[in-house]
Amino acid sequence: MDIPLLKYLDILIGLSVAMLIVSTVVMALAQVLLTSSYARARYLAEGLGELLGQLDPVLLGQHQEYLAQRILRHPMIGRGNTWFGEFTGWARNLWRRNRKQLPLPRVNPGSVMQREELVAILLEWASGEGPMAQQDRDMIRAGNDHEDAGLLRVREALAKALLNGGIADPAAVAKRVRQLTLEQERANPQLPSSQWRTQAVLDGAASDFTWKLFSWHDNTLERIKAAFALEARVLSCVLALIVCFAIKLDGFELVKRLTVDGKYLDAMVARATVAQKHFEDVAKAVPSGGLTGAADKALKDATDAKLGLDAAIGTLKEPTLALFQDWRDKGEAKTMADVPWWPLTDLWSWSLTRITAEGYPDHIPGLLFSWILVSLGATFWYDLLKKLMGLRSLLAKKDDEERTARDASQQSPGTTPLPSAPDLVTVIDSTPKLVAILTTTRLRSGRPEETAPEVAVLGADTLVSVAGAVRAANGTKWYQTPDGDYFPASASEKP
Repeated sequence: MDIPLLKYLDILIGLSVAMLIVSTVVMALAQVLLTSSYARARYLAEGLGELLGQLDPVLLGQHQEYLAQRILRHPMIGRGNTWFGEFTGWARNLWRRNRKQLPLPRVNPGSVMQREELVAILLEWASGEGPMAQQDRDMIRAGNDHEDAGLLRVREALAKALLNGGIADPAAVAKRVRQLTLEQERANPQLPSSQWRTQAVLDGAASDFTWKLFSWHDNTLERIKAAFALEARVLSCVLALIVCFAIKLDGFELVKRLTVDGKYLDAMVARATVAQKHFEDVAKAVPSGGLTGAADKALKDATDAKLGLDAAIGTLKEPTLALFQDWRDKGEAKTMADVPWWPLTDLWSWSLTRITAEGYPDHIPGLLFSWILVSLGATFWYDLLKKLMGLRSLLAKKDDEERTARDASQQSPGTTPLPSAPDLVTVIDSTPKLVAILTTTRLRSGRPEETAPEVAVLGADTLVSVAGAVRAANGTKWYQTPDGDYFPASASEKP
């Protein structure tokens, strides 16, 4: 096995580890921002509004935005409020009243909506039953005559749209759908619940209205996912650029250090398994949506350098994400969600100071290179790291087997007379010089063969004086030391 190949593979593994850790930080930051801005719910509301407007453009088109906002605040779909959310909900409704707009329940909007749920909600709300109707009554009691009339107009428009679509009695249809769902579960308990509900809606609420909703729902959700993915991708790229410049992550310097520093490279390879397992734990929860405990833990672990992010970067003069770490140490923020917005101005001035005082212009190519690599995403680096670790395991195992076979085939000194060197080799270069050893290799005595006795081991990144070069009987090139010993030229030359 050619030893240099393992070193090149280790360099790529070390680079992947560093990029994986930084990408995990970017991913966690993106999750915090997307969740705090309700990006998923925002896109879902827009798509849901367009879907409802298509069902009956005349009756529902003018109310589609409000209908979508209300449906996503259904008690079983929306998320509960904190005390701060209650305050902002009150302030939002006060602002809407001043603009003569209908109020919204003080519930955080949900980010997931199934089509069977949507049918059930519309049927119950149009018939004046269920949680949505109760929300109407609660808001009417807390509002004024304008809101009372407006909420009733929305419900009446929905009821007329259902009537035009073939559902004359929403209350009876809703009850029929619930009964059929139970019958489906009793008859087919082995099927998933989504199939029970779908079949119940198809049997109990078969109409032109249901056909329109079902036919447009899936395509609308796909467009919503594409739009959200684009925003998330753009946000991740922007955050990657900020993080790379903030922590001065020079990709070229990192590769250079991995190439020349053997101990550092070994440490990075050893850290690869830890980083891989850490990302596996985080990835189980983060991509499924929203800020989770795992996502916040990923950010905390990365900023605390538990996976060696500071060592992986190698060029840092300050701890990774020093401002965030300071906020945590001072007790001002336990998680990124608790970080106040005003220190972002400090982050900007801090970054500008580093750019002007620490020679950033010299590192801009390396920083942009790192930005491109980090923008590929944590998932990309995780998949690449898994493949590289598997390949390295196979190469290392094969190399060990070949080394064992060579050691077993070596002859003891003196058991067989060694042929003279002139009979075995051809001198191809007699110029003395210094040769740099790239990978660990064995120095052979007497003749240029792998079966010759071993006299020493030449370590990687060392310089060896040679008297010239010879070609062995099998055609391979060897260097000869002034003492008459030999080592293969492949140990000092790139393949």
